[in-house]
Amino acid sequence: MSSSGDPPQEDTSRASQSRDSNPNSRRSSNIIEFVDSQNPNVRSAIQRHTAYHSAAQRREARSRLLRRSSQTRYFEWTRRPRGDAEVATSSASSASSVSISPAPSIPGRPEPPSRTTSDEQEAVSSTSEAAADSALEMLPSTSQIIASTDDSVLEFFRATFCDHYQSSDMLESALVYMLENEVSRHLLLAYAYAVRRARSVAEENPQDQVEAERNLGRGTNILWNRLQMPGAASSDANIQAVLLLVAYTADFGDTSEIRLHADALRTMINQRGGVDAFTYNPALQHQLWVIEVSRRFHLTLDCESTCPDPLRFPDGLRLRAGGEES
Repeated sequence: MSSSGDPPQEDTSRASQSRDSNPNSRRSSNIIEFVDSQNPNVRSAIQRHTAYHSAAQRREARSRLLRRSSQTRYFEWTRRPRGDAEVATSSASSASSVSISPAPSIPGRPEPPSRTTSDEQEAVSSTSEAAADSALEMLPSTSQIIASTDDSVLEFFRATFCDHYQSSDMLESALVYMLENEVSRHLLLAYAYAVRRARSVAEENPQDQVEAERNLGRGTNILWNRLQMPGAASSDANIQAVLLLVAYTADFGDTSEIRLHADALRTMINQRGGVDAFTYNPALQHQLWVIEVSRRFHLTLDCESTCPDPLRFPDGLRLRAGGEES
């Protein structure tokens, strides 16, 4: 202890060293690091960050879209408008939210050439979007896959139609007329899938049964709605649909419902004035004439007497009035 009351210098030095060696005695400070936004390395890192997250978000959106399309069954997947602009904007804003302050300018130092960061980011984003769009366009949509499958089963149906049938032109005209209307088209596809399912014994394809039931349900639902429309219940399109429904029920459905459909078809024909009133529509009129003597697996058509397939209605169907009997 000195005479002035001050502590010795050695004690003061030891206390100072003790404070310096103890990290807890120091108060933590927030360090702010300033970077040069004009630095090419910094700009390149920002662009890579933005492009990476934009591409990741687009890949995730595309994956959700493909998963949803694979689950679609009853309705067609159209491409939903993509919100890539919003994705790019959100990614750019998240990257720009990082605190970046420009370094103070130094007198005498030449200014680097100015560049527009947003323009470069938009260019990178546009390139990524174009690549993603090209990849999506190369992928077949659900509607394209269904259309290709439907075309395939119709070609099979044409190629495997009974060899004893001689009126190929009448078959083709009937198919063309059925495909013109949505209801009869679904019921025709249901019949074609069911025929292929029945004949593919060696190579059973359960998907044919699924497609047959899907088209049958879709067609009957649309037919039911159209039968409720006043003044259009007995239209040519509805008569063609009920005619197909009679054939499908007789060959693949519940035979107890045949008379129910046949009675409805007979009522519709009578409301139009009989079969002779359909002279303007030879494809439909021919089916109405021959449905009573049609054969199994022949759609709504008849066949030669040498055909091995049995008659569909051995007891008759009686759609025509007495004056129309040939």
